[in-house]
Amino acid sequence: MKELVFSIPGEPSVPGYTIQGPPSVPTGNTITSNLLPAVIALLFGVAVLLAFIFLIFAGIQWITSEGDKQKIAAARRRIIFTVVGIIVASLAFLMVTFVMGLFGITFSTLFTIK
Repeated sequence: MKELVFSIPGEPSVPGYTIQGPPSVPTGNTITSNLLPAVIALLFGVAVLLAFIFLIFAGIQWITSEGDKQKIAAARRRIIFTVVGIIVASLAFLMVTFVMGLFGITFSTLFTIK
């Protein structure tokens, strides 16, 4: 039993034949294929920008701590939390990209010139 072949009654039994959906269901350039990747990329960009700002702020806080152990500890915690936030945001982006790839939605629509 190498292959299982199914045919739908009334449809051509040609290999690779696709069943057309109802005409009211949108296909092609829909919200999910254009808007969703753009929103996700924008949110990830904002997260990276905020993380960069927090890293700069924590570095300035560390430099201006004047040797105060509490200020240094606060700056160190802020740096650690920022790095953890970058890792979490990156993993979330990778997971969303993976799931979108399963459904055939890609980020390539963002980078094409029309």
